[in-house]
Amino acid sequence: NALQDSTGLAVGSFSAAPVASVRWGTSGVDTFTGTTAADYFVLSQGNDVLTGAGGLDVYAWPQSTATATTVPQTTLKDFGLKTGTGALQGSAEADMLDLSHLLVGYTSATRGQFLQVSRDSSGKLVLSIDHDGGSTFAATESLLFDNITVNSANNLVVNGAATTYSMSNVLDQLVTDAQLRLV
Repeated sequence: NALQDSTGLAVGSFSAAPVASVRWGTSGVDTFTGTTAADYFVLSQGNDVLTGAGGLDVYAWPQSTATATTVPQTTLKDFGLKTGTGALQGSAEADMLDLSHLLVGYTSATRGQFLQVSRDSSGKLVLSIDHDGGSTFAATESLLFDNITVNSANNLVVNGAATTYSMSNVLDQLVTDAQLRLV
């Protein structure tokens, strides 16, 4: 089932699973908190702060957000990893990033031109996104995972617990676990 904005632009699609709420971002700064069930968040050009609050949440970016003149940073307060442990983690809490409508011309062979992971100054995981994967990487979106830190060995830590994810395999693992939709 396609999800469209007011201009008819496809911004995502629903699976067969029921969705408790759909939250639409604006061009300003949005702060949204979902429910304990599955929520669907459509991101915008603002520096949004999102808390899924449990369930299999989906965070989707429409292509139209790539026109921002500054790089918006979305903060995910509680992203759930399928293999994570502890509060709001595990297969029942495995959230998803849907970049399929944002990325223009993406192929798995060109992933590095579109997506880069890094650690910010406070040790948190950051995903930088270049929507068109040009010859020189130029982020058009930035995603801060507030509950995921990167330790000195470049391994990801969620809620104080080590994971099997590292800076070198996080994107592959998210794709494998159906937590990152790129096409």
